[in-house]
Amino acid sequence: MSGRESRELDSREPMKMLPGPSSYELSRRGLMVFAFVLGFGLVGVLLNVGSQVLPYWAQVAFWVVFGLLAASLGLLGWLSVRARTRARGEALRGYTTALSDRQALPQSDPATGRVIRRAGAPYLTRREFRSARTRT
Repeated sequence: MSGRESRELDSREPMKMLPGPSSYELSRRGLMVFAFVLGFGLVGVLLNVGSQVLPYWAQVAFWVVFGLLAASLGLLGWLSVRARTRARGEALRGYTTALSDRQALPQSDPATGRVIRRAGAPYLTRREFRSARTRT
């Protein structure tokens, strides 16, 4: 993006955004939950293997971790559905906050609503995205 294009984007008024967390923010939360799911799964496998030779507390710990895993999977599913629903709502309003979704729409900063990528322009790299978000 050239300096001129950057100034033109910065001078635009922020878009009217949907209330609540953006699809970008919901997707980030989903990634965090996914990391917990992987961690709970690994601990569960280790406890299950260890429960064959370890005392009763290891079996109890396995079932506690299994419950946390099931709850995390449920939360992950809910966040995924909510992020996709929010992305559709954003598209109906004429913008997107996702990093690589709906290239035909302008990409807005998830926090401020300021346009950081024009409609049809190539997707921003993560570095460009962070840089565009930190500019005020």
